[in-house]
Amino acid sequence: MFACWLALVAAGQQELSARAALHEAMAEEVIHGDLDGAARRYLRMSRNRATDPTTRAETLFFLGRAMYDLGRIDLAREALLEGIRSGVCAIRCRDLLETLEIDLESVTTVPTRWTFDETDHGFFHPGAVQDLGAIKLGQAPDGDRALAWSTSPQARRPDRLVIGLKRPNPAPSLVSVRITSETLDAILQLVVEDEAGHRYSLPQPRALPAGRSRTLELPLAQLIPLQPGTPPLDPTRLTRLALIDLTGARTSGDNTLWIHDFALR
Repeated sequence: MFACWLALVAAGQQELSARAALHEAMAEEVIHGDLDGAARRYLRMSRNRATDPTTRAETLFFLGRAMYDLGRIDLAREALLEGIRSGVCAIRCRDLLETLEIDLESVTTVPTRWTFDETDHGFFHPGAVQDLGAIKLGQAPDGDRALAWSTSPQARRPDRLVIGLKRPNPAPSLVSVRITSETLDAILQLVVEDEAGHRYSLPQPRALPAGRSRTLELPLAQLIPLQPGTPPLDPTRLTRLALIDLTGARTSGDNTLWIHDFALR
């Protein structure tokens, strides 16, 4: 019994020591501004398999973030994937990895157009809504190659696709998308976000009758703030663009939205 108690005490002391080391590394990064030094600390700690799982998983998150900020993308991705596999810090690591991948594929030039004849496009289906749908390239009902967005939106939990923007030059003024809703009368909203986290949307979402291809021309000048007191939209500062499937607010069921053509002008 006494030996077990000693083992528990030793384990507790080891955990406290690991937490203290993590906080020291965080202080080195935040207070002293030494990102390189903090990253080296995070890396050493992440390699210590004796560290308790929670502290090690958090260390992997901070290591991934530091490596991302340092531009060491492969090491950032490796740390975050290991954090996801740990299951302890999976959501935070997944969200940061997703941010990394979106930023790497961000639109930087305007005009940009995707016709989906090839695999190259910048749409992402976020991990937070993976259970609601998926995207893949395929053959649309009209025979053309298109992006198939299979979706089962819920009334209070809409599905969405996201595109990253990184100071596109010149600033965009119009989103154009040709889309077909296969089985349901769909409802689509456009939401954008700027560098300060301000979000803007269309005054009214757009209707998509089932079985008919429709081209939506969505001027960014028409977007309005989602929160009172938000400054007017500045297209030069946009970081995210999202297509939101609001169909679940009106009806339920599985659907496929075929995106034939997307352009940012």
